[in-house]
Amino acid sequence: MISNDLENRIIAYLDKHSSEMVELLQNLIRINTVSPYCGDSNPRPAEEKGQLFLQKELEKEDFTTNISPIPDDVFKDVNMITLSGRHYSNRKNLQGRLNFGENGYTVILNGHMDTVGIDGMVIDPFSGEYKDGRIWGQGSSDDKSGLVGALMAVRVLKEISPELFGTILFQSVADEDCSGAGAGTLALCKKDLYADMAIVVDGIGMDIETGCMGTLTYEIEVYGETAHASDGSGVSAFEKALFVKEAVDAFIEERKLLYPELNINIGVFQSGTIPSVIPGYAKMGINIDYSIEDAQESLVKIGIWCDAAHLSNQAGIQTVVFGPLARGKAHTADEFVNVGELLEFTKIFSVALYRILKRKK
Repeated sequence: MISNDLENRIIAYLDKHSSEMVELLQNLIRINTVSPYCGDSNPRPAEEKGQLFLQKELEKEDFTTNISPIPDDVFKDVNMITLSGRHYSNRKNLQGRLNFGENGYTVILNGHMDTVGIDGMVIDPFSGEYKDGRIWGQGSSDDKSGLVGALMAVRVLKEISPELFGTILFQSVADEDCSGAGAGTLALCKKDLYADMAIVVDGIGMDIETGCMGTLTYEIEVYGETAHASDGSGVSAFEKALFVKEAVDAFIEERKLLYPELNINIGVFQSGTIPSVIPGYAKMGINIDYSIEDAQESLVKIGIWCDAAHLSNQAGIQTVVFGPLARGKAHTADEFVNVGELLEFTKIFSVALYRILKRKK
């Protein structure tokens, strides 16, 4: 509930300038920031162009900014199981610092620039079209809307608020999606990152989340013997993989009886090139959700669901997840975000941030 005139002015400012928010999100969607590990048929350019765009917007708000690469050995000495063979030399993090005054709180605003792939989308992934009260395109919901809402919150506080205290660390990170295990946020955490609190703007439907399930990604490779389909020889890796899938299906049914709220998804099943060749190779990619209790009982940290886990577990920072992602639309073929919900998120976020920064420690 809005409790004073200044907070009402914050709300009024955002209503008046909502078109700026829409335009900013449209421009960001039109920049291709698809993860290079998204599984698309063609290579994609990763996050850097999006980070350069957002860097200019932060600097307009007087942030001191830095774009930094993610080291290839970012997971060294971290007690986690992660996908192997990935390289991060072309993946970039953006961090901006804005100081208001001494003796206040340091608050991290964290979101991710990378998106999943565009193969199979039924809309123009980079149109940023504003239609039917929604903005459409890849990343419109996950997570460019959160980044834009957080930036608008900073903008309104600088325009409307009187003296504030503390510091904002604005983080736009790489490698959150596509089973990236949060390499971007982890890289920042390993640089002696300090803050009193963090808000990850990657939440769904404006729910406030203080804990979450995790997701573990497996890749299963099956080998056969390639041959011409008419030779009567060869061993089909596809046929062998079907036996593996039967075992996975049995595991899914068994686990569902124990944990009906946790999902398992076979998201990749690839084999073969042309009908006249017996496939010698097949691959499956599987996501397995697990509970907080599973992670606590494990001898190692078996994976994470979003970057909030690194901020909490690696950097020891109190963290919540709160964002405007449209429920059920992240990673879909027609991804969109509802502008009304994005505006409502930005209002709530702005007032909450104001209430934090108006106080001295």
